[in-house]
Amino acid sequence: MSLNKKVVLEKGSSAINFLESVQVSFMHQSMCKVEDFLIVLKCTLLGISINDWNKEKFDLHKRWFTDGYEAEVLDVGGSGWKKGRVKINISVEFIPDDCEEVSPESPLDDIRQSISNN
Repeated sequence: MSLNKKVVLEKGSSAINFLESVQVSFMHQSMCKVEDFLIVLKCTLLGISINDWNKEKFDLHKRWFTDGYEAEVLDVGGSGWKKGRVKINISVEFIPDDCEEVSPESPLDDIRQSISNN
């Protein structure tokens, strides 16, 4: 049995190509950058248009994902209300179907190969 390892996809480092039809109202294409996918998710959550994401008048909306908002939290079993900030963090995980361990190539591999051939 193969153990699948989750990988958190970082902004700017990956693209997603959905192999099946994504029947969700916020996705209108099968391929996108992770960064664009996250922006679409955030706009959907905030109820704003993707075209409004970079408009200054929506900075207070986007603050949920940057600085957050001052809040109090009552932790069950804790010692009362605690002041702090509430911030939303969204991540996209990828779970490979087959998680084979692949060792990185070593610069010594060519030397080892030539030694084993002699």
